This record gives sequence, structure tokens and C-alpha cells, in this order.
Amino acid sequence: MTITIEACGKSKAAFGRSIGCERGRVHDWTKGAAYPDVGKILEMHRVYGITPDWLLLGRIDSLPARLEAAIRAREARSDG
Repeated sequence: MTITIEACGKSKAAFGRSIGCERGRVHDWTKGAAYPDVGKILEMHRVYGITPDWLLLGRIDSLPARLEAAIRAREARSDG
């Protein structure tokens, strides 16, 4: 989740606000302590284009091109 939030250009707090969620809940998602419910997944899709296929299955090709490119760039930086 962290890389997805960063690809959206948001802090955890701003991302949470934009989808109607508390920062603490978003923090739990980024740590793997909890997972977004269906309503929040749909809100992420509505606001950012983040797809359930990406969140649940890791299918990066299901994302809008701008998000896919941002995530791939962040992954490349973290690998190198």
C-alpha cells in the first residue's frame, strides 16, 4: 500500500482523508495489520483509479498508465 499511496502523490493522512478514512487505518494497511474493506477499495478506485486487481492480485497492468508508471519508477528506485 505504501508504494501505491506514494504513487498517488499523497501522504498517508491526505490519502486517508481523500477516501474518507482515518490516517491510523491507512497506517494499518501499510503495515499489513489490516486490509481495506470493499467500500474503501471502491473509493480508492473512484478517486485514484486504483483497481481491485492491483490491490488484491498485484496486477499492475490493471492500473491507469500514470499510476503504473509511478509505481514502476518507485519500485526501480527501491531495487537499485
